[in-house]
Amino acid sequence: MRSNAVPAIPALIEALSDAEDRVRMNASGALKAIRVHAGRDCPTDPQTVSALISCLRDKNPDIRWNAASSMYFFGKAATSAIPALESALGIQTSELGPLHKHTSIDQAVA
Repeated sequence: MRSNAVPAIPALIEALSDAEDRVRMNASGALKAIRVHAGRDCPTDPQTVSALISCLRDKNPDIRWNAASSMYFFGKAATSAIPALESALGIQTSELGPLHKHTSIDQAVA
């Protein structure tokens, strides 16, 4: 999956709202895969990050995990996700002490 998958991003974002768990799971995984494999060829769309932030509140824990683990690959563009990630974890990054230097939350904004 390279930059030729980028045009699918709007449809994948829309699929994140589907009633079927498997559709939301596949869409969140595909958004992550596009970002991972397309790298710099993949535009960092704030709408994608925003949609993945919404997935952090999904009833399905696998979808929440897909969304949370995706944030790492969005780098500084995922800064807006930090409060939602902290909320999903039930912690504040500052509560982690030195450990937070090795977490995806911290790396997402590095």
